Amino acid sequence: AAGARDLMEAAKRRSTELTKPRVVATHSDAWLDTCYQRAAGSGEWKSLSSTMYHAVQAELTRRHIDHFSNLSPAEQASIVETVYSNMMATPSKELLEFELTLGHTVDSELAGELRRSRAEKRTARTILGDTNGPDDDSGP
Repeated sequence: AAGARDLMEAAKRRSTELTKPRVVATHSDAWLDTCYQRAAGSGEWKSLSSTMYHAVQAELTRRHIDHFSNLSPAEQASIVETVYSNMMATPSKELLEFELTLGHTVDSELAGELRRSRAEKRTARTILGDTNGPDDDSGP
């Protein structure tokens, strides 16, 4: 009976592990990971983050609040939303520079991913002996 119970517990644990949501980077979305890493490591992001930090501090001062961490998640969200709205209403140099950097990064990484995908399709056709496939790789 104890052995059966252990097996049932192990099966439950395994079932729970299999149903937990997981984030898995696949080859096809690795370019997106690279975009994130490049953008988050950029000087433009550091500058924008600093601007955002100072804007949050100014909003806390305006509301007579000592520490952001003492606020509830809803109150924190309210402050961040206010700062975000203000930044969107009057875009700062830092925001515009980050948007430009992010756009260039996404364009560059996506173009690289498309080149890799096309090369893989050509390689697969060559291996399979399909020499009648489209040369432009515009198909699926």
